[in-house]
Amino acid sequence: MKLYVGGAWQGKCDYVSGKFQNKPTIVQGDRCTKEDMKNADIINHFHEYVYRCVQNGDGMDDFAEWIYEVNPSVCIICDEVGSGIVPIDKNMRDYRELVGRVLCRLAQKSDEMERITCGVGMRIK
Repeated sequence: MKLYVGGAWQGKCDYVSGKFQNKPTIVQGDRCTKEDMKNADIINHFHEYVYRCVQNGDGMDDFAEWIYEVNPSVCIICDEVGSGIVPIDKNMRDYRELVGRVLCRLAQKSDEMERITCGVGMRIK
C-alpha cells in the first residue's frame, strides 16, 4: 500500500497516475463504495470518503487494516485537512480529526508514503 498526501490542487492524482505503465483504475472518495476500493489501483480524494463516513455515522476504526488486507497494492491519495483555522462547526472538527487518525494508521501500514507539493513528490517513508 502506498499513501500520498498534500494540499488541495497540488497535482497529486497526476503524479500518482504517472507511476503506472497502463491507465490505472481510479475511484473517487466522494462517491466510491468499499466494494469499489477492493479493485482500485488508486483511491483519490480519500478525505472525501472519510467525510461521507462522518456524515453517515460510519466508523473507520479498522479501515487501514481492512484495505491493506483486501487491496494491499492500492495507492491512497488524500488532501491534508488538519492545517489552518480550526472550524467552529463540531462536525468539521470531528472530520478533520478522523482524517488525521486514519492517515496515521494508513501511514503505519503503508510501504511508501510521499507528500506532494506543486506536482513534486517528497518521499517520507
